[in-house]
Amino acid sequence: MVESDSAACVLATSPLVCAFLKASVSACVSDQVLRDFHSERIKLLDTTHASFLACETIPSFQETKVLSEILMDTKKKAWITFSCKDEQHTNDGTPIKECATFLSNHPNVFAIGVNCTAPQHIAGLIKELKANAGSKKIVIYPNSGEVFQAKTKTWFGLADPQAFAMQSQEWMALGVDIIGGCCRIGPEHISQLRDKMRTR
Repeated sequence: MVESDSAACVLATSPLVCAFLKASVSACVSDQVLRDFHSERIKLLDTTHASFLACETIPSFQETKVLSEILMDTKKKAWITFSCKDEQHTNDGTPIKECATFLSNHPNVFAIGVNCTAPQHIAGLIKELKANAGSKKIVIYPNSGEVFQAKTKTWFGLADPQAFAMQSQEWMALGVDIIGGCCRIGPEHISQLRDKMRTR
């Protein structure tokens, strides 16, 4: 992760430890199934030395509401990031502004954002988040934009570190607080991202 305030790699400049929750549970399950799935893991991670909890790749408003309830009782603060299908909607079709508004006053959620989403959607999503997330930090860590072909088990598309770093300039100008990378974003992407931020 790179934090736009300091233009430096967070893990290289502070003793930050993140606890990541891969939270994209299959749709068409009940709230209780989601609650049971997440509660056990969050309770365990809440007792560790992690600095905060990261609930990521959330595809639906249903799952958002369940996580919101669970996080009311945690000792640690958390961020929640969504996987999105376009510039305005999470993967289940919920407007991301609805998710941001819902979480904007949550006492234990310190940041709201997007991950595992194609870079071309990020600018629009940041605008929606900034307009509806109140004082919460905005965090984004998109994927490379490549598409996985299940039949051949290969990735299709171009993962260009330089293009990724160039796009990050717009994201920072829009007011994002924390930037990183998800699927298929590698060391070269992060290195070029860091260099771009240092020249700002």
